[in-house]
Amino acid sequence: MLGKELFTLKRGGSLFQLLAIGVLFAFAVACSPTTDSGSEQPTSEPDIVEPSTGEETDEPDETDEPETAVPVTKTFFIGAEQVDCVGFVPQRCYLVKESVEDDYSYFYDSIEGFEWVAGFEYEILVEVSEIENPPADGSSVAYRLVEVVSQTAVPQPEINNIRWTLVHSIVGGDAIVPAPDWTDIYFKIDENGVSGNSGCNQFNGSVTIEGATISFGPLASTRMACGEDTMSTETAVLTSLQEAATYSVQKNQLTFRNSDGLPTLVFTAAEEITLFIGPEQVECEGVAPQYCLLVKENLEDEYTYFYDFIRFFDWQPGFEYELRVAVNEIAEPLADASSLQYTLIEIVNQTLVEATVEGADAILNTVWQWIRFDSPSEEHNFEVGTPEKYTLQFLADGTYQITNDCNVGNGRYTADGSSIAFEPAMTTLAFCGEDSLDMQFSQDLQHVVTYVLSDGSLYLNLKYDSGNIVMTPMP
Repeated sequence: MLGKELFTLKRGGSLFQLLAIGVLFAFAVACSPTTDSGSEQPTSEPDIVEPSTGEETDEPDETDEPETAVPVTKTFFIGAEQVDCVGFVPQRCYLVKESVEDDYSYFYDSIEGFEWVAGFEYEILVEVSEIENPPADGSSVAYRLVEVVSQTAVPQPEINNIRWTLVHSIVGGDAIVPAPDWTDIYFKIDENGVSGNSGCNQFNGSVTIEGATISFGPLASTRMACGEDTMSTETAVLTSLQEAATYSVQKNQLTFRNSDGLPTLVFTAAEEITLFIGPEQVECEGVAPQYCLLVKENLEDEYTYFYDFIRFFDWQPGFEYELRVAVNEIAEPLADASSLQYTLIEIVNQTLVEATVEGADAILNTVWQWIRFDSPSEEHNFEVGTPEKYTLQFLADGTYQITNDCNVGNGRYTADGSSIAFEPAMTTLAFCGEDSLDMQFSQDLQHVVTYVLSDGSLYLNLKYDSGNIVMTPMP
């Protein structure tokens, strides 16, 4: 009996287990997603969903559309000038601030629809928006003009009635070409327009100035021909003047810029003064021993030593001068040079001083020795190392005797008042050495046209104002 009951219990237990498994299977089928009739059930295991932690994940939800940044409108205050700056490349930047009380800062971008004019300060409304997928070397922000709230002209430094002298021109915005020293390039604006010198020729024309904008009208010019370098410089200067669109003044320097904002010409303001020049030069001591002009700014003043030179002024001994001179400051003078540059504008008056000019009798009976040569170009001046080797003696019969280094001879001269002329001398023909000045001495005598006795010295003046032979009595 007992064995039969155990057998029945075991069979009952198995049936119970099978029934439990069936119930679980039915429950699983009921909870699984429904499928179309006849479709196969997926064989892969279902994804395991991790419980939410309440934190956002970095992965976008494919069912949500991407968010678009909403443009905002800002107020910008724009300065009256642009400045050189460096972004990805050197460029010109606006000066911008978002509040009147702030300091200006560089603005490296552009503003769509905004036309900036130098010399005006602006208050504008700007739409600012983000750029999707900006280029690697570009801004991620776009700026578009909404409204110009105000545009106010900024007073500019006065440039009229000032003589502006060229310091240098600028090619391509950065290549500096200094003004040539052999010519004077300048302009001046007055009620009649603009006039000046472009290197070789005089020019004049109309000019319009509004704020910091400037426009030169057609420029009329004289037609004198000069050297190739001078004409090339003149063409470049006139072209740059015609292309000038804006200007700025810092201290005493005026800069023109073209419509692209690139600098083209830089000038410096000159002070115009009157100088009175004496009839003789005197020995003086500057950086080195030299000969100085005697100069004063008022007729009532005493003469003082003038250690500089006046560009394009050819001084002749025995004359007093009244000059109009332009004085420019030199930005970076050499350590041993003047910080001022003097340029002749006009010889107002040139008066022969009778007391220093005497008849031919005054030069007779004296042996004159050559001590130096004065040239209109300072770099060509020189002292004669051995004056006693180069002498002249004037005789009453209209002849002269000459010692010319290792050669001697004689010739004829004619004198009338302050005029004098030498005929070629008959001399010996020995070779005096490569360093001898005999050739220059004999050739320069043929170009002498006037003479002056001044302070015991004899000045033989060459034609075309090309220089002076300076002689003193031989001891």
